[in-house]
Amino acid sequence: MNISSKDDIGNLIALKVEERKINYKTRNCIIFRHETVAENNEFYACIPYTHVVTPGSSEHFFNKETYNNNASLVTGEVDEDGVVNLIGACNEEGNGVELPESAHHHRSSNKEDISFFRNLGLDVDDDNDPLPENVPTEQEETNSSAGLKENQTWGFSGIDYRKAAGFFKSKPQMKDCTQDDLYTKPILWYFLFFLGWPILHLVIKCTNKKLGDKPTNKGEFLRFLGLWFLMSTISGSFDRREYWSSIPPDITGASGGAPYRFNRFMSKNRFEAILKALRYTDEKPPTYEDKFFQVRQLIKLWNQNMKERFEPGWLTCIDESMSIWTNRWTCPGWVFCPRKPNPFGFEFHDIGCVLARIIFGIELVEGKDKPKGRPKDPLDNDGPTVGLLLRLTRSIWGAGKVVILDSGFCVLQGIIRLKINGVFALSLIKKRRYWGKGVPGDAMNDRLKGKPIGSTDAIHGKKDGVNYHFFMQNDKDYTMKLMGTYSSLHVNEDSKRNRRHTIDDTGKATTQFFQHAECFEHYYQARHCIDDHNHQRHQLPSLEDTWKTIYWENRIFQFILAISEVNAFNAYHYFCLKPQGFKSLTIHQFRQKLANSLINNEYISVEEEMISSAQKRKREEATHELLSAPKHARCFDHARQKWDLSAIDPYQRHLCKIPGCKNRTKLYCSCNTGHWICYSCFGSHVEEKVLED
Repeated sequence: MNISSKDDIGNLIALKVEERKINYKTRNCIIFRHETVAENNEFYACIPYTHVVTPGSSEHFFNKETYNNNASLVTGEVDEDGVVNLIGACNEEGNGVELPESAHHHRSSNKEDISFFRNLGLDVDDDNDPLPENVPTEQEETNSSAGLKENQTWGFSGIDYRKAAGFFKSKPQMKDCTQDDLYTKPILWYFLFFLGWPILHLVIKCTNKKLGDKPTNKGEFLRFLGLWFLMSTISGSFDRREYWSSIPPDITGASGGAPYRFNRFMSKNRFEAILKALRYTDEKPPTYEDKFFQVRQLIKLWNQNMKERFEPGWLTCIDESMSIWTNRWTCPGWVFCPRKPNPFGFEFHDIGCVLARIIFGIELVEGKDKPKGRPKDPLDNDGPTVGLLLRLTRSIWGAGKVVILDSGFCVLQGIIRLKINGVFALSLIKKRRYWGKGVPGDAMNDRLKGKPIGSTDAIHGKKDGVNYHFFMQNDKDYTMKLMGTYSSLHVNEDSKRNRRHTIDDTGKATTQFFQHAECFEHYYQARHCIDDHNHQRHQLPSLEDTWKTIYWENRIFQFILAISEVNAFNAYHYFCLKPQGFKSLTIHQFRQKLANSLINNEYISVEEEMISSAQKRKREEATHELLSAPKHARCFDHARQKWDLSAIDPYQRHLCKIPGCKNRTKLYCSCNTGHWICYSCFGSHVEEKVLED
């Protein structure tokens, strides 16, 4: 049954999911039957290219036990753009499911949608799920009590353990740079500082392996990136090829197309060649299957560069970032994170400096695609969340800095291990089906019940020789709780005054004012650090929205470019503009200046001169000898430096490449292998080359 990509097939019966060989590769496919086809003649469609328009009646859905006998009636459509959406027919295990309406719009956060994506077998990062370390055993759940745990007492100990250890509030620093140097550094320098030359050298080296005899260089590759950044400063859905249109740009928009022409910077063919050849690793693949192998080296080099070149301030924050990718079946590690504005794609855990708003460490969430053969990280011995916290904070171990955590990292053992490694922590406490291990949450709620807004209290505890506190503060409708290994309930005189509007028992509206205690003030100061960074990165038009791609590896590279750009933007304000009292730039004004600096970078003129000199020497050293092509020669593959011997006739006759000559020949000159030249034109060819030299 052959249909075009724009046709529908109605009344399809989805039987099951099986692996089939397609183009010598094993693919997950849906096995279908249709009323017009005999029962013993089944046909199939690859999952990534199957799109459900309308699910059938729920009475036809099959479950895990009976899907081989029952079927789901659906109306299917193959999307010509390869948009992957099988979620209306069945999941990877063959279970029939209905597609929620909100899932069509790629924005959903309710329980029904979360349950729906879980039933598909996809990774979901739900803010209400308990952390693995906080799930109690049966014995712990049976013996649970609302009272205090072992080694815990009511009241604040009176000691801020960080101040007692002699640590102060240090400022962020860009290593090997004085403040006077930072005043004079251009925008391009800031961007390259945070992106790192090791990444650029790696990408250029790996890309050149695919480019063959026309390699790129630093100057040209920076210009390539600059063109992408310039495209992402323009609002509008312009196809990238329109920037090389032969029609001059028209300010009135009558001629259509993009407002810039890039022909004088780089040809369209060259731009597309570099884009197609992009690669990100030169390491050998491991012996086990690793779906993330192509980008591991890229992420490692970025983290290493940030560790060596940037020193964060005393206050840091850990949170998540999303890199948008709506096509679940074309990438590993796809995550649905319902609480994010862009819930679909790659999820990263980040650590950032609160004072400068600079991310200095990232880790890709691998989820169910994490390689089974990869050696276990020793830091995960206390649990995956504890291991994650230790890995992200490794660069600040022993420095006495503070890390602020949301409820997604609220593990008592985690902040204890951080303190043992020289990092103080403060984490929000939230009941995620269970209270965290060691957290008497119900007792903390009862403690402040009925007390005025702003009332505070604490629990002091000790675990593995480390002192910690559970801080609590009464608010209008709830009790806010934090766990930490530093800070206090002291209220600073200059802290912000907060107000709450309430209604008393007589129905009279009143306004109450209060100030946050020091620990809660630190939490509110830091909690939006990563979110603000994400907002700047996603602000439209953005690099990731402009650079449309079907290769997930490119999306990871775009993410690193984008966070490096925002880091440079925030650093330029913090270290250069703000100290001198200059007016701030918007992110798009900064990007426009950065794009101009990349396109007209200082490496282009030097490297072009070096290339022209090398080409001149090559011409001078070239000899001219008339040679005969081997048998069955069709052409010469310059990328692989070998002849294509696929011609049927052993003695091919090719048209001479000299303009105006119509002779056919099997000869070529040794100065340009595969460039066909007949015997009659060889003399003029040699004379012309001599004159050029």
